[in-house]
Amino acid sequence: MYSHPFSRTFETRSSVNAEWNSTAANLVVLRLMDDWLTHGERSISSNPTGLTTAREVVARLDRTEQMRPALARVLETIERAERTDDKQITTSVISYSQTLSYEAQYQLSIDALAPLHNRAKRTNNATTLTTSSIRLAIAHRTLGNLDTAREYFGIAAYWAQRNGDFYHRTLAIISEAFILAMQGDFSRADTVCVDQIAEVRQMRTGENLVGVVMHQRACICNLAGQYEASVTMLERAVAYMTNPVNRRNAYADLANLLTKPNTLDRAITMHLEIAATTHISQFRRQAITSLMLAAALQSDRAKFDLYHAALKMMSLPAWQALWFHYYASVGYKAFGNYSEENYELAIARRLAAQHNINVILGHTD
Repeated sequence: MYSHPFSRTFETRSSVNAEWNSTAANLVVLRLMDDWLTHGERSISSNPTGLTTAREVVARLDRTEQMRPALARVLETIERAERTDDKQITTSVISYSQTLSYEAQYQLSIDALAPLHNRAKRTNNATTLTTSSIRLAIAHRTLGNLDTAREYFGIAAYWAQRNGDFYHRTLAIISEAFILAMQGDFSRADTVCVDQIAEVRQMRTGENLVGVVMHQRACICNLAGQYEASVTMLERAVAYMTNPVNRRNAYADLANLLTKPNTLDRAITMHLEIAATTHISQFRRQAITSLMLAAALQSDRAKFDLYHAALKMMSLPAWQALWFHYYASVGYKAFGNYSEENYELAIARRLAAQHNINVILGHTD
């Protein structure tokens, strides 16, 4: 019987926990999907009860569960496998993996993408290899696996170039540059973005892509400590963007940049809006982390403790955990709790060293 790599983790969860229902449904569908992508349609036709069981498990999920429609779409794609082309398969699996990422299930997202990526490698499917590599890279980057993430962004850039896909080639290149900045190589990262802006304008591919590259460059400038330049650049980037998803991502990052004493009221309004309206766990956690910092900057201990307690109950990936512990140390220092400050700072340093995220070390020296 096929055993998913994360079966052991799931088996430790309590079946009475509401989270288990979603996790169990993901596991059942992942097993089915892996068999299908690895062994083909016969693996499904020879085991019809597998599809039936998966449907029943997904049907038991609460109708408000974010994963339910994504899981249902995957099962629908598998059910009509004989009449499904590669594009439909890729769309279904990528959508599922993205929903997993939105729910902060990054390792599950990687597990969902791996069989699709391997299938595409066997057939040299450039489109699928590009898309799956970018999604794998983003998940690995968020988990702090920076070398692996850089490798996947490189793969994505290569296949996008071969496929004449200028947009995703550019996206992969600037995303790899951001990892360079995370590791402390700001000059090289900024140079990559400057070169890409010039190339995008020369290729006349549209202003939205100019905005996307400027957004990444603004984030790199912020990591390098160039705060005013990063805010100006990001506001210009938003003005260029026509894609609503790109604008949403830039808006969230702009709110983070504005979480400074002289722009705190504007930042808090933006963070509260994001936390209240987004359906994406990543953005909600990010907004609450920034609200915790804002509370510290306002010397509001009650709100700081409230946000800190809420975040401690969440499962934070490496990149967000780093900033949570660093901002917690800032807060405890502001409130005169120096032992707590040192404790949080030590965790931030340990995570930074563990994942080779050198940018945080400059803040904690």
